[in-house]
Amino acid sequence: MFVAGPVIWSVHFMVIYLVTEAGCSTEGTGFSAFNPPVPAVVTLAATAVAAVACIGVAWWCWRQWRSVCEESVGRADHPGNGSHERYAGEVLPLGGFLMALLGLLTVLFVGLPALVLPSC
Repeated sequence: MFVAGPVIWSVHFMVIYLVTEAGCSTEGTGFSAFNPPVPAVVTLAATAVAAVACIGVAWWCWRQWRSVCEESVGRADHPGNGSHERYAGEVLPLGGFLMALLGLLTVLFVGLPALVLPSC
């Protein structure tokens, strides 16, 4: 789940890029299904799905991080108890949460211009 946010963003980007490219720059009988306004509709729908997926991943990673932190508070070697070691079990869910938020931000930056700009 650590890299789920960037993976969601990259899949989102490739889907909207390929649909927009097929609808706006190619001419042929096979690509007539992608003519405008299909690229704008697909962009907005893919953006909504990817945003919900990023929010879901962020929520899951946040819960994982909180549960791991709550379990480790009582340990004698916990960083708050004098030791300065960082545990991968505590850091990776937080990193996944932050990466999912970054994925959400990039998904919105890539997809929301379709609301105000023409696809082609």
